Amino acid sequence: MIQDKKGNLRKINKLSKQIREHIRNDQRSKRLRTLEHYIEKSGGTRKALKVLREKNYWIPKLKKAEKSFTQRKDILETTTDFYKTLYSDQSKQINYETNANNKNKVINPSEYSTQDKELDILQCEVEKAIRSQYLQQNS
Repeated sequence: MIQDKKGNLRKINKLSKQIREHIRNDQRSKRLRTLEHYIEKSGGTRKALKVLREKNYWIPKLKKAEKSFTQRKDILETTTDFYKTLYSDQSKQINYETNANNKNKVINPSEYSTQDKELDILQCEVEKAIRSQYLQQNS
């Protein structure tokens, strides 16, 4: 029985090595296919390298339906869905109002949203959020 365990462990080790080797080969072939595709499409590798980057966090903690996304593929799907729904109805228009106190543009979502009334969003708040994203990206 002990000899069977050793034989089984050797078989498992051998299979594990083969699996790791096949995974590496698949990753190489996927990388080459992606590079070839983008070189043929645009003549450059910049976009291909962005697509192949899996560990780079673009937006920390992007949430949709109480789930956080950190991988590029999931973030792209989430943002694509968001903008599709945002621009799906062209009849909705954002009206800007001037706030007399601080003279910032105010986006009033209650005028174009069919959902429950939400709080007004100041233009300076939007700009501040964008700047903070730039700072997080650069660091």
